[in-house]
Amino acid sequence: MSHPADSTLTCRPSRNGSGNAVWTAPVQPLIRKLATAESALHAAHLLRLGEHDRAMRFMGYVNDAHIERYCGEAGRNERCVLAYFEDGVVRGVAEAVFEARPAWRGTCELALSVESGHQGRGIGTELMRRAIVLARNRGATPVRILFLRENRRMRALALKLGMSLAVNGTEIEASLRPQWPNQFTVLAENLGDGHAWWSRWLAGNTSHAKRAAHV
Repeated sequence: MSHPADSTLTCRPSRNGSGNAVWTAPVQPLIRKLATAESALHAAHLLRLGEHDRAMRFMGYVNDAHIERYCGEAGRNERCVLAYFEDGVVRGVAEAVFEARPAWRGTCELALSVESGHQGRGIGTELMRRAIVLARNRGATPVRILFLRENRRMRALALKLGMSLAVNGTEIEASLRPQWPNQFTVLAENLGDGHAWWSRWLAGNTSHAKRAAHV
């Protein structure tokens, strides 16, 4: 079964104003890591979450200022942010926050957010699957997710990912001890990074070609 970010890239020739052939590509869904300098993209996504989805993500109500401050502190800890892009806009994010610095052999806490109009499409599953691979490649153990007991979607996702659950009052902690990384998990992460780079390059050339077509 294909994943939201696994669409095959296709190119097609078109003509610019001078009659020359240029190669363009449709905008494809994409999952890639966000750089620290791209924290504004992360913040914009979290600010678009509705009240309920914000409460599920942060385990309680948070205002806009809290979100902006939270994203602005991204460089202060060992955090990796995986973002799902659609039409160039971040619509879902999985975060892996590592206790140790560097991350090797420390614990890792995951968090997930997907905008309401994009839920129920397997985006969260794919983001979390990749986040676990990322944590595994850094030897992190255990990998944990903390969420509210009422968060049924996250509970179902944690079980789907093979995590064990421990209920503590109004909260649930899902945990997993990943196997040791191997050449296949490292290759999977590297291929994802390579695909993201290629997609960004192709999108940039597409934008350039569209501008040239109007010259």
